[in-house]
Amino acid sequence: MFPKVDMKIREPAHDFLKRMKELIDEAEGFETRITLEPPNDMHCSCLGFSPEKPQAHEGLVGIFVNWSFEYPLIRLQTIATRWQPDPPPHPVVCQAAAELYRPFIDAYNRKYKTRYRMRCDTPEEALPQLTPAACKVFDEFAGLANKRCLHPLDWQRFYRFVRVCHATRNDLYESDVAFFLRAAGFASACATEIAHVFLHLREFHIQSDWRREASYKRRQIPKWRRKRLGEEE
Repeated sequence: MFPKVDMKIREPAHDFLKRMKELIDEAEGFETRITLEPPNDMHCSCLGFSPEKPQAHEGLVGIFVNWSFEYPLIRLQTIATRWQPDPPPHPVVCQAAAELYRPFIDAYNRKYKTRYRMRCDTPEEALPQLTPAACKVFDEFAGLANKRCLHPLDWQRFYRFVRVCHATRNDLYESDVAFFLRAAGFASACATEIAHVFLHLREFHIQSDWRREASYKRRQIPKWRRKRLGEEE
């Protein structure tokens, strides 16, 4: 799983992104692009930069991302059209991020007398998590399942896993479910197929009850936004 890499700032996000762009441009050898959205509750502003010289990872790009509701957090996204190896293990992504961002963060600290630091998730933090209740139900499913061809009773246990995930607010991505399935011994192709079914089952479960659907939609709204909506009502 890709680790989350971020940093915290103490100044307006637009000021930070503009100053960082100037600093990267002064270094030369990088293409930069900045997008500053007008301040609002959900704006996302970002600064992308890519080395002009060939890198170990093809098409390597770094992006400073600021979501208004996450301030003072700045996301540091590292992407590539082709990693070496592909898919990249956790240490490779963290190393690529460090080589891209740290020289500019250090230069920014020297110039503006700040003490910013980038942070990369540990391998454990980067892994998807299950709630205790969902973990128990998943273990029951995976422990009894025919991993080559699911039996009708296996599907019944999987349906329960879907329901428990929703009930315990374990809103998993398809890749998360596939990860758990592979770790439990399912072949990669089978895990991918079952994970895809998981999304359809969850969507059907949610939309089969209007109250359940309304509750799900509400919990997708960031907590700060839900609080503000409650105040406005």
